[in-house]
Amino acid sequence: VTLTCTSASDSGGSGGTYEWKKDTTTVNGATGYTYNVPNTDNTAAGSYTCLVTVSTVASSESTGLSLSATVAKPTVTGSATVESASTATLSCVTTSHIDAAVYSWAKDGNDLGNANQDYVHTFALTDSGSYTCKADIGGIQSEDSDAFTLTVQARDCNKPTIDSGTVTPDTDTVAHEATYTVACVETYTLVGTSTMTCTDGTLSTAPACHLLTLTCEDAVYALDGGDLVISCQYSGTVAPTSIEWFYDGSTTALAAGGSIAVDAGSFASDAQTSTVTITAATIESHSGEYECKATIADADAITHTVNGHVRKAMIVDSSGNDVSQVSVTTGDMTVSCKVEADENPSFVNWFFVDGDTETAATVTGGTPDTSTTGTKTKVYTVSAAFSSVQEGTYKCSPNFGDTHSPAATFTTTVGTITGQTCNFAKLGDSVTLTCTLHASAAAKSVTFQHGENAAADGTLGSFDDTNKQQDGTIVKTADDLSKGGDYVCEFTMATDATISTTVSLGVRGATIESSDASSGTISKIVADTTSLTCKVDSGSRSIKWYKGTTEMSDVQITDTTYDSTGDLITQQIVSITVENTSDGEYFCKGDYYTDECTTPHEFKSPTGVQISHIQPEVTISGGDAIALNSAYTFSCSFTSVTGYTPSVKWYYGQGIIATVGKIYDDTGDVKYSGEFSDNNSKYTITSVSSIPTANFKCYVSYGDFLFKSSDAAIPLMYISTAPKAVNAVEGAEVKVTCVGVGTSVATITFTKEDNSAYPNDGVDTTDAVVDGVTETTGVMTINSFSSSTNSGSVKCTSTWGQSSTSKSFDVVNLGFAQMSTNIWTVVGGAAMVVCKARGELYKKSDYSEVLMASDGSTMKPTVVFSFEYQATGGDTWEAATGARYSLGSVGSQGGILEQALTVSDIAAAEVGQKFRCMAEYTSDPTKQFFGATITSTEMEMKLSQITDMTVSGDTYIGRTVTLSCAVTGNTEPTINFFDDTQPLADSAFFEDVVYADVASDSAGYHRTATVKIKGMPSSALKIVCEAQLGTVFLSKPEFMTIYHDCSALEYKQYKGGPAVVTGEISDQMDNGNRVVTVTCPASSIAWPFGTSSVYGLELTCDKTVGTFGRKKLKACYSYGKRKRSADNQTSDEMSQEEAGITDEGIKNTFSKFHIYTSIVASLVLVGVVYLVVHNRRKRSATTESRIP
Repeated sequence: VTLTCTSASDSGGSGGTYEWKKDTTTVNGATGYTYNVPNTDNTAAGSYTCLVTVSTVASSESTGLSLSATVAKPTVTGSATVESASTATLSCVTTSHIDAAVYSWAKDGNDLGNANQDYVHTFALTDSGSYTCKADIGGIQSEDSDAFTLTVQARDCNKPTIDSGTVTPDTDTVAHEATYTVACVETYTLVGTSTMTCTDGTLSTAPACHLLTLTCEDAVYALDGGDLVISCQYSGTVAPTSIEWFYDGSTTALAAGGSIAVDAGSFASDAQTSTVTITAATIESHSGEYECKATIADADAITHTVNGHVRKAMIVDSSGNDVSQVSVTTGDMTVSCKVEADENPSFVNWFFVDGDTETAATVTGGTPDTSTTGTKTKVYTVSAAFSSVQEGTYKCSPNFGDTHSPAATFTTTVGTITGQTCNFAKLGDSVTLTCTLHASAAAKSVTFQHGENAAADGTLGSFDDTNKQQDGTIVKTADDLSKGGDYVCEFTMATDATISTTVSLGVRGATIESSDASSGTISKIVADTTSLTCKVDSGSRSIKWYKGTTEMSDVQITDTTYDSTGDLITQQIVSITVENTSDGEYFCKGDYYTDECTTPHEFKSPTGVQISHIQPEVTISGGDAIALNSAYTFSCSFTSVTGYTPSVKWYYGQGIIATVGKIYDDTGDVKYSGEFSDNNSKYTITSVSSIPTANFKCYVSYGDFLFKSSDAAIPLMYISTAPKAVNAVEGAEVKVTCVGVGTSVATITFTKEDNSAYPNDGVDTTDAVVDGVTETTGVMTINSFSSSTNSGSVKCTSTWGQSSTSKSFDVVNLGFAQMSTNIWTVVGGAAMVVCKARGELYKKSDYSEVLMASDGSTMKPTVVFSFEYQATGGDTWEAATGARYSLGSVGSQGGILEQALTVSDIAAAEVGQKFRCMAEYTSDPTKQFFGATITSTEMEMKLSQITDMTVSGDTYIGRTVTLSCAVTGNTEPTINFFDDTQPLADSAFFEDVVYADVASDSAGYHRTATVKIKGMPSSALKIVCEAQLGTVFLSKPEFMTIYHDCSALEYKQYKGGPAVVTGEISDQMDNGNRVVTVTCPASSIAWPFGTSSVYGLELTCDKTVGTFGRKKLKACYSYGKRKRSADNQTSDEMSQEEAGITDEGIKNTFSKFHIYTSIVASLVLVGVVYLVVHNRRKRSATTESRIP
């Protein structure tokens, strides 16, 4: 924006001077009559005024011009139509200051997040819409541009190429969302979706055409009950994903199971055969259509239908029953051919079959009868009448118009049979039934069938060729009434044809039973009564009673029953009183005859009723031998008598066993607990915990009669002998005895408590019979006892077959008790070697319980000790005997035996000498103790000593240091500190002694004590550490050299005189010593000149002295500098000569200064001496003579 200042005094701005202001502030550089406002934005807005001056006369200030900033409404430019997936540019155009603008873009009102003037984008179909933009310059935002409508056009799709297929429409391209349709040429099958849709330049997945075929038979056939096999072969260039079979339009594929087997086959050489096999096919379940379906990719499929036919033909008689043989007695016969299939035949042919020759038979046919059963089975039945029938085979063959017709055959037999009709047998007797065949040829077998029973083979007689007849017989035993009745006698001819007739057999018999039992033996107590009943189901003319073979004349009849005619007796009852003479078998006998069979036949009950008087017997029995603490059951057996309820009671010795099953001893305590079962006929002791002292018996009462069993004892298996414990020492030979008592020889084994193997060197067993029982003795041997493998809990087990019992005991290792491996001493003193060994026998391997003798005393072994030593550095052992060795007496404490060997006059060279002891244990098998001589571990001689004195911290005057004293010995040490000879009692000077915890290991006891000295004195210090270990006293001094702390010293540097400059000062410590040096910079000198005992370039402090060798450090003096030159530049520094300085002049000047400083230093020194002396006197008053 350009502003112009117009003035009447300066037209056109040719001669005046201009001044511009914005909001009363002068705009720098704006001096022309026009002013271009730069970068118009919010910062440019305001009130502008101008002032013009012409020839030093200034005009008045103009009125204000208000300037505000706006941004012009932009416009969107670009192509209104673009193709999908192409990149295009939309531009936001404004007339405002473009370079400073910031842009924003929106589509359909939604911000696109783009701040560029150009919106460059690759457009998709979804990007069609309304686009706007706006510009922002310096915070001033334009209004939205007019909407720019952009249309994104979809891309076309190119026509695909499909082998062996056609594509429609036949155009090179199709538009977006249009489709191509693919069809395969003849004999090819489409795999995939036939329609391909164009979506923005991309077609959906293309299908493929493949040559696919299914080759199957149109129809397959099977006889009813046979196998129906259906196959189809798939051929094609791609493997099918599946081949399935569907039956009769079902949508569920056939699955293998039951009578159906499905073999899908495998694809090889562009082919795959699938087969369905149905065993035992039936018309109703398996006739019909079978669809084979081969499915390929994308669920495309080809199918083929196969018709399955199941057929059946049979010969039936007039009743519709299947027949395979027909017997002909008149020369004529009529049979029917019955055909079942899923369709009816056209007609039926009849043939006579002679070997391989079939001759059409002459028949008079009936009218076919057709019907349907189920949903599929069509029944076709037609009868045929034959005359002049021949013996042989006839065949019915239905005609279906194809080569798969079923056929039915039957054989004929021509002849007659005669037989005896009046046959009779007594119950229990045998009878021969006979029938006679009259035929042209002999039969090959004969059978007799009675009722529903299976036919029984009869005996075939020889064929009488003259009379053309042959007998068939069978022997039947009338063991019960059911054997009576009609028997079908059937001859089977050589052609398998049969001819039959019926013969009859009459069977009569009686049965007898007691009111106490239906049959068998009736056991009754004397004077009791029983009723006998004679039953004749078939009826009898009269009944007689017999005892054995003697007819009873005095029988007491109580009841007689007749049949409905009143002629035949069916039942008669008599009463029998049982006496001592009543024992025997009782029968009844009847007789029978009819009008047809007039000869009377007697029959007797085949079995009788045995009556006997009773003398009950009671017996007691038990099980096999048991181990102690096992359960045992007694059983009481007794005679069972009908009509009596027995009652059982049990006795132990002379006492009855209570109903709760408990047996008590003489003191009233429970000896055994038991329980009754099976109506008290069994008594079980739940745990036989001890050997019984009496026998057991049972009593049985029958009403008023009481009977008892004999005495019975419990056969026990137990271990009679086993050790309470076994004690042994390392290397001893051990023998352990265990005796098992039982009914037979036992197996003795030794195991660990958990039944794992126990290491031993064998078990020797012997056995003997003692007092009727077998004692098996097992002796286990351990050749060399090992504490690591043989100690612990051991179990002795005695086994009899499947039964066993065990006793446990501990095997205890006796040997050395815990002994120290260190022998502590001091040089010149004596050492004591102590040997400890167990001196009691133990019951438990953990030594928690000792073995006690019968008198209540502790059982102990016999032990003898001896000692040996091995010189330091030596390798041989020698007996510890001689003047310097003395043995103490053997003592005992807590079951541990101890004996000490004292060694005197210990020399320093003997430190490290080794000792050992031997304990000789004497075996005592009566105590189950097995001894040997054992050797202890080695014991080494060691010194009790102060091992270390350590000073921590610098021993500077006034510093605090720590002194440590470490002690090692045979017992817990007590440690004290002394200042030379007196205990450290001054708490102002020393802190209390601090003790570390006592530590112990194989090398002994260890302890460290520390003491702090709170301010080191100025003279040497001697501290003594004293340790006490039992009766042993040790001491060790520590001499501490005292040093001065040079780091705390102050030093002075010369000041005054000529101009002083700063020099470089080095201050270094070296092992407590201190060195301070000064280095002067260039153009300076060290001052004062020369060397003296007072001043120097180096000050040194020795920690043993505590002072600097010289008193002051020299200063550095500058020669001076030239004045600044005219051009304000500094020249080089002046030399000593240029400065007018001479060595002599400097010396004179410093000499005067030195006299002054010397006087001052002397006064200071006097003051310091006074303070030192005063402080020392004051301190000595509180610290006595510790600080000289």
